[in-house]
Amino acid sequence: MNPAVDNEFQQWLSQINQVCGNFTGRLLTERYTGVLDTHFAKGLKLSTVTTSGVNLSRTWQEVKGSDDAWFYTVFQLSGQAIMEQDERQ
Repeated sequence: MNPAVDNEFQQWLSQINQVCGNFTGRLLTERYTGVLDTHFAKGLKLSTVTTSGVNLSRTWQEVKGSDDAWFYTVFQLSGQAIMEQDERQ
């Protein structure tokens, strides 16, 4: 693996861990995509991770080492979605 690509990936994974809690990841290819977008939608903090060529997961080890009491994840492979909480979109 190219050290520069690995360093870039580790920095991106570190951002994921800071914003989303503890995750583990590994590169599947040197030609990967990793984008993190964080925003608020009517009081709900949303973080969107767009990636390809990466295995990103949250195992029991990551959950155990985290202090976030509420965690959820949604995986969407294609199409559109609307998020709603307490009748707010």
